Amino acid sequence: MAFEHRLTQMFLTDATWIAELVKRRNAMEHPGGKSGSLILQNYRVVGPTIASPGWRRDVNGQQGQSSLILPDLELALTRLLEFGEEIVAQCVLTRPIHEHFTIYETPPERRSPGNPARFNVGPDAFLLKSLAEAESAKEKPKEI
Repeated sequence: MAFEHRLTQMFLTDATWIAELVKRRNAMEHPGGKSGSLILQNYRVVGPTIASPGWRRDVNGQQGQSSLILPDLELALTRLLEFGEEIVAQCVLTRPIHEHFTIYETPPERRSPGNPARFNVGPDAFLLKSLAEAESAKEKPKEI
C-alpha cells in the first residue's frame, strides 16, 4: 500500500506543522486570503512586564491563537533541518548504496558533541550476524 511507504509515513507525520508554516507564509504574502492575515505583535508592555514579540493568524474574522515568534521560528528551523535529513535518509534507504548497508539513527544521548551526526551508514543485521559468526569461527581452536 502507498501509505505504508516510509517516506509517505514521514510526510503524514509532519503534515500539520508544515501546513501551518505554509499558511503563515501565505497569510503574510496574501493578507485576508484563504490563509487569513498574519498579525505580528512587537514588544509591548503587559502589566508590570514587557511581553516578547508574538504572532497569530486570523482567519475569516476569527482571532487565532497567539504565540511567541522567536521560539516558534527556532522550532520551525530545527524541524526543517531534521525534515531535510529524514528525506535524504529515506531516499537512501529506498535506493540503498549496497544491499547489506543501511542507515542508523543515533539517539541524541549517544551523539558526540564534536560531531552530533544524527544518521550514520553501517552494516545491516545480516552482515553484522555474518561478521560475528566469522569472528567466532576464527577464535575457536582448530582440532588436530
